Amino acid sequence: MMGNLKVEGLMKDIELNYVLKNIHFHSEAEHTVDGKRYTMEMHMVHQIVKKPKGMVRDKLVIAILFDCTAKGKYLVNGSEG
Repeated sequence: MMGNLKVEGLMKDIELNYVLKNIHFHSEAEHTVDGKRYTMEMHMVHQIVKKPKGMVRDKLVIAILFDCTAKGKYLVNGSEG
């Protein structure tokens, strides 16, 4: 997948570049916030481009939680539903 994520500040004087490798969803979320389990969770999995010597892990996962039960306005095919 195209994309690049630059992370600074995790380790002094090291610039880490990650490439987006995978996006997947879990319906019921795997994680909770203050005991609340959300209806869906999206994971964006990135892999480091060039792993620095001595670095153990080479992946970065960003998770976004969704509450699909919330009532309100939404769009269906570009029109309000």
